[in-house]
Amino acid sequence: TPVTGLDIGGYYTVTDSKYGNDTALGPLYAGQPLLNMPKYTAGLNMRVSGDISPTLGGLSYFVNANFRGSTPSTYESSDTAYRNVPSYTKIDTAVEWQNMLNSEFNLRFYVENLLNNRSPQIYNDLRGFLGSASVIYLPPRMYGVEASVRF
Repeated sequence: TPVTGLDIGGYYTVTDSKYGNDTALGPLYAGQPLLNMPKYTAGLNMRVSGDISPTLGGLSYFVNANFRGSTPSTYESSDTAYRNVPSYTKIDTAVEWQNMLNSEFNLRFYVENLLNNRSPQIYNDLRGFLGSASVIYLPPRMYGVEASVRF
């Protein structure tokens, strides 16, 4: 890499998927975009790493940002609030101490959903069938510690 210890990656996708005209779901779905399939997704990740010293080990910092575009959740609901799941962005980050004190032991501290984005991920409007509706949200911010040993 041009910059030692720096890795950057990313992706961008466009999905143009639709139900066929012969769908078993009924004519309401024919030719419509697939449910829960966003048209656009994107992500960017970065890792910076280096040795602290030969006796202390190495240190790495990671950050990942992922975007998911809005997506249809149903074509049957009369309630427009349940028809489309809005787009959202989620950011995760971590710091890892590798080969701690010249050993095979690693210690990682991480934060998932750094900005505590509580956007909906899925809408289930089943009021026409079961009489209920539900929303599944992104999990809240989470802190964690991981330890690993190479052998």
